[in-house]
Amino acid sequence: MSYFTPGPQRRDLFDDLRRKQAEETSVVARARQEAERLDARPAKPPEKPVAGVVGDRRVRPEEMTSPAGPPALDHLLEHEETRAAARAVGDTRLAGRALREVVGDLDNLLTNAEAQLRLSARGRSRQTVKEAMPQLVAMSSLAALPLDEVADILDLPSENVDTVVASLVRHGGLSPGERHAALKGVEQLRTQLWQAEAAQDHGLLDRLLRFIVKIAVLVGVAVGAAPVAALAVGEPVIKEVVKAGIVALVAMTLQRTADAVRDRRPDPYVAARAEHAALLEELAAARCLDDQPAYEGEHTVVGIRLAVRCGTARIASITIDWKEKQQYWAVLDEITDAVGQHAPPALARLQRTLRALTPPSRRQD
Repeated sequence: MSYFTPGPQRRDLFDDLRRKQAEETSVVARARQEAERLDARPAKPPEKPVAGVVGDRRVRPEEMTSPAGPPALDHLLEHEETRAAARAVGDTRLAGRALREVVGDLDNLLTNAEAQLRLSARGRSRQTVKEAMPQLVAMSSLAALPLDEVADILDLPSENVDTVVASLVRHGGLSPGERHAALKGVEQLRTQLWQAEAAQDHGLLDRLLRFIVKIAVLVGVAVGAAPVAALAVGEPVIKEVVKAGIVALVAMTLQRTADAVRDRRPDPYVAARAEHAALLEELAAARCLDDQPAYEGEHTVVGIRLAVRCGTARIASITIDWKEKQQYWAVLDEITDAVGQHAPPALARLQRTLRALTPPSRRQD
């Protein structure tokens, strides 16, 4: 996003905008309210050491929660909308303060992802996955797992999925070296976040936001697989395999942090509409939840695939200007709840609702 240098008539511009707004809850109006709140907050120390602390920090219980949905992403969305609105009207002061809030939100998401990378070292989970893999390979059940979709979301070549599957067969998860490299990637991202804040570099923060939110949402899906697996009692193994696979793919992505953050930015509206279409297709396929499973663990896999698609639809819609975005996110939450409650009729209703909430093809004026 571009932004303009504020001129001496900035107050007049805001007065004009207020007169033109049809609703008091517009993004710009909320941005001005946010400015007053941010002004009251003390500035964050610019030299706070982040890199290097990662390896020694104790993981707190509150860091074990899923970052894929509210409140973490809701806070990020609020602050990102404030930043975008401020940049659009050329208010660099407000944009800078909102940038600080977004940096803090992204740092929290990284903390959750880091915690899950550390938990992936647990021997019991690794042994469970290692023992289950030969049976899943023999049953050809691996093809149904959403690992190819996750790799595509992370912009990883398809052969990386084969590498992950081979690692799950041999080790049941990440090797110590892979985990260490991924945690170093988290450190690098934190360092870049602080660089973006210190330099007020909105372009760098735009790129970091897209990359970090992808990681956070997918890790959240992996963590949230447990209630989904409850659809079929006795199938926690499927959940563990999917979780291990997603975490391994995220770890691969973290090892190429520098390249990923430099990636060219796609059109956010095209991306949002594409993810919306993919979610509708996944919802249509979820009709099988009404039937007997075609294979052991099918309902669990379908639920996880839906969770992945809901997460990616949320990711893609974060940076677009869309009045119905909050309503859209609420429907995504309802879909996740319906899967967890094993309620196919609700999914059919939500599919119809979602068809009427297609993301726009361009910025809304």
